[in-house]
Amino acid sequence: MTIGDILLVFSIYVLFMVLTEWYLIKRLDIPRDKGPFYKRAHRYQLMTELMVLVGAYAGIFLLFPFPSVIYAIPVGLALVHATRAIFEWRLERDKRRYVISLIGSAYLFGMVPLFALLS
Repeated sequence: MTIGDILLVFSIYVLFMVLTEWYLIKRLDIPRDKGPFYKRAHRYQLMTELMVLVGAYAGIFLLFPFPSVIYAIPVGLALVHATRAIFEWRLERDKRRYVISLIGSAYLFGMVPLFALLS
C-alpha cells in the first residue's frame, strides 16, 4: 500500500468516527460542553488519565520490540477514553457523555489494525 492509500483509509475512518459521534449526540440528546476544551467530571480525573497513559506507554515500550511501538498511540488514547467513560458514567450519568467516550475508545482500539498497515 502506498502512503496515499493509507491516508485515504485513515481519513475515511476519521470521517466515520466524526459522523457517528455527531449522530449519537443528536439521537441521544447529549448536551454539548461549553467551551472548546473537555470539562473533567472530577478533580482526580486528569491525574488518573495521565497515570493510565504513562502506564500504557511504558508497558508497550518495555514489553514489545521497537517496530510495534506505533501501536502505543491508539492503545494509549483508547485507554484514556475508557478511563474517561468510567469517570463520566460514575459521576455524571445523567449527561450520557460516557456513551461518546466509549464509542471513541472502541474506534481508537479499532485503529490498531490500521496502524499495522504502517509497519
